[in-house]
Amino acid sequence: MEILPHEDQAVLSALDTLSFASIDTLIRLQEPIRKAFGQVNRKLASQSNPLGVQLLDAILNSLPKIQKWLQGSEEKFTARQWTSEDPRVTDLRRTARRSTDDEKFRSYLAERSLAAEKEHWELENYKTSRVNELVADIQAASEDHNDTIKEFLKFKALPNERFIYEGIKRGQKYLVNERLHPRHRGTGAIYSRQIDKFRRIQYRRLPALHELLAHTAYQAIHQLVVDKSVFIDRCQASYDGEKRTDLGRP
Repeated sequence: MEILPHEDQAVLSALDTLSFASIDTLIRLQEPIRKAFGQVNRKLASQSNPLGVQLLDAILNSLPKIQKWLQGSEEKFTARQWTSEDPRVTDLRRTARRSTDDEKFRSYLAERSLAAEKEHWELENYKTSRVNELVADIQAASEDHNDTIKEFLKFKALPNERFIYEGIKRGQKYLVNERLHPRHRGTGAIYSRQIDKFRRIQYRRLPALHELLAHTAYQAIHQLVVDKSVFIDRCQASYDGEKRTDLGRP
């Protein structure tokens, strides 16, 4: 008969105790039980999805700040001064240096706006889009070096600069993630708070990241995303409407 290590025996004994506990005891202790299982799931996920855990842990650590920041009005996030260039480029340019929370959010809105416009241009010219192709076969997706971005920049008479190119790529990733998980489409705005960590998540790992978000340990992030998705939609609509107004100025 195999002799298990002491820690293994202790864990199995604890699981036996839990499985045979009365319903009254389980109800009375449900919060610490959920917390314990959440910690267990988080440890297991750190082995199978380490980059996802790193991203969500970083967001969790700054969650009170994010929650307070998202209490602002749509106007606070979308108001800006007009500039001579496409205002989305201005918003992307500002995040190339040290930027405020509001500037980071505006950069997210700019990236998503440019990616959505690029997709519309692709559909008109190629009858398909990079975003649709990725959503249709996410497991076969690769981190692309998309020449159509360069074509789009040329069409829009935008400078072919790396920060714009990379911004559109991130915007496409936000759109793909939204279409895979529409009820949680606000995740992009939250993930953009840790843009370097989100960038390292491969397309094919986006479904696994979404599954991780459902773990008890990340329930607070999950709830914030559900609560704020419609608000983020309104911010994007306001931003896009203002962008069109700005571009119409002489």
